[in-house]
Amino acid sequence: MRTDPTTVAIFVAVVAITLGITAWAARKNKSTSDHYVAGGGLKGWQNGLAIAGDYMSASTFLGVAGAISLTGFAGAGVYTAVGGVVTYLLVLLLVAEPLRNLGKYTMADVLASRFNAKGVRSVAALSTVIISIMYMIGQLVGAGAIIQLLIGIDYSVSVIAIGVLMAIYIGLGGMLATTWIQIVKAVLLISAIVVMVVLVLARFSFNPITLFGEVANQFGREALRPAHGFTETLNWVSFNLALVLGTAGLPHILIRFFTVPDAKTARNSATVAIWVIGLVLLTLPILGYGAALLVGREAILSANPGGNLAAPLLA
Repeated sequence: MRTDPTTVAIFVAVVAITLGITAWAARKNKSTSDHYVAGGGLKGWQNGLAIAGDYMSASTFLGVAGAISLTGFAGAGVYTAVGGVVTYLLVLLLVAEPLRNLGKYTMADVLASRFNAKGVRSVAALSTVIISIMYMIGQLVGAGAIIQLLIGIDYSVSVIAIGVLMAIYIGLGGMLATTWIQIVKAVLLISAIVVMVVLVLARFSFNPITLFGEVANQFGREALRPAHGFTETLNWVSFNLALVLGTAGLPHILIRFFTVPDAKTARNSATVAIWVIGLVLLTLPILGYGAALLVGREAILSANPGGNLAAPLLA
């Protein structure tokens, strides 16, 4: 596979920047609180961008755009977009302030402070590890696929390399490094999405209606319609219920509300995250349908049967 030197240079530069952030954070960390919750001193916008960076991962950016490119709104689209925003509304209204007021480090600490039952800390720790492993597998799969496509490195080597980098970031830099790396990721991803959306719309006279009209012409109006019918509706209601409640309970999301100094800042963090995530999700139909029209569904399927490489191929 031919590798673009510019792509390799950008990849190496990003890795160097993130390792530099990790080294800086490692020098700043002086206590357990610094390592686990960044000393509780993050600003609302910083934590909000980091939360958005957490959410805008492989499953969101790659998965949703890919699903739209292959199956339209019936595959993901509007349901996932709405569910993602509702998740953080739930966090804002019910979770952020109470968690911050407890002043703990982990969800195991939170549950142990509320319940005196024996073994609650062990059960909480075990569930956290299981959930984190399952979530991490999806991220590693997505990251490995992107690196294989862009850099040409073997998929297995890519997954191992990303896993090693993650361990270095977390083990040495702690929450402070993780936060700033997620901020950098969010800024880079948002910038890339804005550029891609502008370039896609430029092919359709900067008119989203023209884009959607071309989708209807090539793939039929069904490609623009969400799933309908009793069974399909029930499926998507259950999907979004799992999405909203599941995401709101993810350990790496909840622990972020321990990293700010007070409950007000925790609420501000959730508000920033809602706006950033909501605006990004609104662009995914343009990217997904743009990939279907400009790259082609056959090319997307040949690169990855799940459609996860639609956005990178479009770029």
